[in-house]
Amino acid sequence: MRRYLLASLAWFYLTQATWFGTTLGPSIAFRILRSSGAVCVPSAIGSDPLSSRAAGAGLHADGLGDPAGPPMVCTGAKGEYWRGGHDVSGHAFMMVHCSLFLVELVYPLLPALFPGLFSGGARAKVQRIHPAVKAVGYAAVGAVVLCWWMLLMTSLFFHSPLEKATGTAFGIVGWYLSGL
Repeated sequence: MRRYLLASLAWFYLTQATWFGTTLGPSIAFRILRSSGAVCVPSAIGSDPLSSRAAGAGLHADGLGDPAGPPMVCTGAKGEYWRGGHDVSGHAFMMVHCSLFLVELVYPLLPALFPGLFSGGARAKVQRIHPAVKAVGYAAVGAVVLCWWMLLMTSLFFHSPLEKATGTAFGIVGWYLSGL
């Protein structure tokens, strides 16, 4: 339970810390995004041209880093988006983070699940396992395969190589630190 709690906290502080107000402060990914120069750009479609937000310049601060700028949270709900900066790939983080945990859990079952892939010593140690445990093991292996497929698709179509690398690094570090 300790590992899952620590892994969940790593995810929470990297991506979601702002959900519970300003008490915890912004998430790590948000801090990286803002400190690397990202600005929130309002959508021309989602903005009301008569509102006070649309009355200024084209680029608006979100209010946290620029007290003089109009308060605008860049959630994407009204079409606004981040421009510039370094956006840590949350997809790469989640796929690596989750798949490492699943692989670690299912690793002892692999010789029983796939006996043809293992040679003598590992195959000889295989004991009979309950069919329900086997089904859960196959489901976990399927989830790992799906995670790696989604990581491949993220690598091909989203984020820059550096953003994917930092997302992957955060996933590995979160998995490693929760195992200490």
